[in-house]
Amino acid sequence: MNAGDREMQRIEELLAARALGCIEPEDERHLEQVLDARPEIARQLSELEETASLLSFTLAPSDPNPAVRRRVLATCGCQAEAWWNRLANLRWFPALATTSAVTASVLLAVFTTSNVFNSEIDTLENQVNSVVGSWEALEQECSALASSEGVGILLHGQGPAATATGCLVFTANPRQGMLFVSGLDGVAAHGHSFRVWLGDGRGEGRAFGGSCPASTSGRAVVALHTAAPITSYHDLVLTVEPAAKMSDKPLGDPVLWADLRT
Repeated sequence: MNAGDREMQRIEELLAARALGCIEPEDERHLEQVLDARPEIARQLSELEETASLLSFTLAPSDPNPAVRRRVLATCGCQAEAWWNRLANLRWFPALATTSAVTASVLLAVFTTSNVFNSEIDTLENQVNSVVGSWEALEQECSALASSEGVGILLHGQGPAATATGCLVFTANPRQGMLFVSGLDGVAAHGHSFRVWLGDGRGEGRAFGGSCPASTSGRAVVALHTAAPITSYHDLVLTVEPAAKMSDKPLGDPVLWADLRT
């Protein structure tokens, strides 16, 4: 391996650590210098951070049965390419029993087949989202990925995101879903986030559904967790808001809208 290859491998490891939220301060300073000098690396980081926000995982120690772990990884691995294509192209997405299973399944599939994250594989294979419950339960849900059918609603851009498109995909849990949007190029500045708000149709305000960091990739992926079943709401909007400002009502104008009554 020449010096250039070693440097690129080091950059990939730093990108992985940054996306996983475990980068050391000294490494982060080095990575910031790289990002300032190389826009293509900054774009790669945005995509990785977007993936990490989709996964929304927290690492917790676990000691799964080795045989079960191998079966889970094999099930995820053989479907990883199809999964990734579905996510990347905003196609319909298999409905599963819990969003946490989606999180863990995609985590294992993506991270165990990605060269960028190869330095993290040994750790990730031994750690899984603590909310899944057990590898045995995850194995059962992984095996249902190929046969499950997704149900969703199309979304329509407006204002500065008039050309944006996307879909809201339901899981079997009526209070959880996944929102996928593309065509948001130039809509959000650095330091902002996309936030989802659901309305009741009576003009009595909107309920917060979820958020994700704005990225330069022009895409947004938001995991929704709502107090009431998603389909009990009248409509849904996506706003662009300063990431540092939190509120119980929208702070920005909608850039995307969907009628949830269809």
